[in-house]
Amino acid sequence: MANHESTTDDAFMDASTRRLVDLTLNAAYDSLADSVVRECKRRLIDTLGCAVGAFDDALCATIREMAREYAGPQKATIWGTSLHSSAEMAAFCNGVMLRVHDFNDTYFAADGAHPSDIIAGILAAGEAVRADGRSLLLSIATGYEIFCRFMQSVDVGARNFDQTLYVTVGTVFAVGQLMRLSRHQLGHAAALAIVPHVALRQTRKGHLSHWKGCAAAEAVRGAIFAANLAARGVTGPSEIFEGKQGLCSVLGQFEWAGQDEWPALGVVRSTYLKSLAVCYHAQAAAQAAIELHAKVHGREVDSIHISAYEEAVRMIGSDPSRWAPRSRETADHSLPFIVATCLVNGKVDARSFDDAELARPQLVDLMGKTRVDASAQLTSLYPQAAPARVTVKTRDGSTFEAEVRFPKGHASDPMTDDEVEAKFMSLGGGRSNLPALRSVLSTLWSIDECADAAAAILPALQALCRQ
Repeated sequence: MANHESTTDDAFMDASTRRLVDLTLNAAYDSLADSVVRECKRRLIDTLGCAVGAFDDALCATIREMAREYAGPQKATIWGTSLHSSAEMAAFCNGVMLRVHDFNDTYFAADGAHPSDIIAGILAAGEAVRADGRSLLLSIATGYEIFCRFMQSVDVGARNFDQTLYVTVGTVFAVGQLMRLSRHQLGHAAALAIVPHVALRQTRKGHLSHWKGCAAAEAVRGAIFAANLAARGVTGPSEIFEGKQGLCSVLGQFEWAGQDEWPALGVVRSTYLKSLAVCYHAQAAAQAAIELHAKVHGREVDSIHISAYEEAVRMIGSDPSRWAPRSRETADHSLPFIVATCLVNGKVDARSFDDAELARPQLVDLMGKTRVDASAQLTSLYPQAAPARVTVKTRDGSTFEAEVRFPKGHASDPMTDDEVEAKFMSLGGGRSNLPALRSVLSTLWSIDECADAAAAILPALQALCRQ
C-alpha cells in the first residue's frame, strides 16, 4: 500500500506519542549501563524458564495446535518446537506459555503488571528480522522503560481498564525499534496498536478464566500486527493520547508530559522477579506461610488471619470466589487458597493448582477458617514494599505469626544470579536435563555476542523441551 503522507510529517502525533517515538529511536545499546544489560539477560532467562515450565500445560498445547493453522511471510518459531507460525500468532502462543503459570516478573507503581510479557513479541519480531543479541537486549530495555514509565504515570485499573494496556504500549515501541520502523511508521504503529486494544479489567474479576493467561499475549499479538501494518504504509488515528477522545480523556494527564527529558534507560533494574508461582500480591503471604509450615504441621488449626496491603486484599482476598476457587487461574489469585497450601505442603508450585488440590478437603477446611483484611500499617508500605502477615492459631491455644515485607525477588531483596539459574533449571526439569539446561543458560548469558539472537536461542529451547 502506498503511503500518501510525507515520511517527515508527524503532525498526526501528539506530544506523548512524539516523546515515546523519540525515546525509542534515540536509544542506543552503547548507552546502556552494564547493570542494565545484566538485568535484561536475567529477565530473558527468567521469562524463558517460565515458558519452558508451562510447555506441557493443557492451554498451551491447545494454543500450539491453533498456531499451526497460521502462516505468513514473517514466520516465527513456537518456543520449544520446530513449528513456525506467523510472527503475531507465534508471539501469542509464546506469550500464553510464559504467562499462564503466573511466574514471570512484576512491577508496581500507580498500578501493577508484568513487563516480561513483552518478550514474546520481542523474540518473534527479532526472529523475523534476524536481530543480533545487542539489538534484542536494547529492545528489552526500551520496552521495559516505556512499559514501566507508563505505569508510573497512570493507574489504568482505577478506570476499569486492564493492565494489558501497558503491554500494548511497551511492545509496539520495542518491536518497532527492532523492525527499524521510521519515525512516521512508528507513530502510526503505536496508534494502530493502542486504540483497538484498550481492554477491560473484568479479565481479573470473579472466577477467573483461561483468558487471564491469554490477555497479555493478545496485547503482544496486536502490537506486532500493528507494526506490520504501519511498515506497509497503513495509517492509524491521530493524537491517540491527548486528542479530544484519546487516552488522556479517560485516564487523565500522564506524568511524563511535564518532563523535559527521559532519564537513561534503566527501570528494568527496579522490576521484581518471582520466587513462587503465584500472583505477586500473594508472594509475601506465601513466604510467611511456608515459614510457618514446620511450626503448625501436625497441629489442628483453629483460625488463620492474613493481613496485607489494601491492593492485595482488593485483588486476591475479598471476592467470595477466592474462598472457593474452581480453576487454577482463580486459585493462584486466592490468598486463602495459597496460604492454606503453603501451610499444609510447605511449598507452592504448578501442581498445587491441579483440580484434585482445589477440592482437597484439608485445604477447603482451612480456607473456611481464613480471614483476610487490609492493615493500615502494611498499606502504608506499598508499593515500595509488598508486605503480608500470617497469624495461625491452633486448638491447643498456641499462636504462630510470620511477616514478610519484601518477597524474595523484590528489588529490595533480589534473587542472585545463582537463584535465577536455579529457578530456570527447576522449571526445565532439573538434573535430568542438565546438558540442555546448561547449553541454554550459556547462550542466554552471552546473547550480546550473538549475530542472530533467535537462531542461537530457539534451537536450544527446542532441545530442552524435547527431553
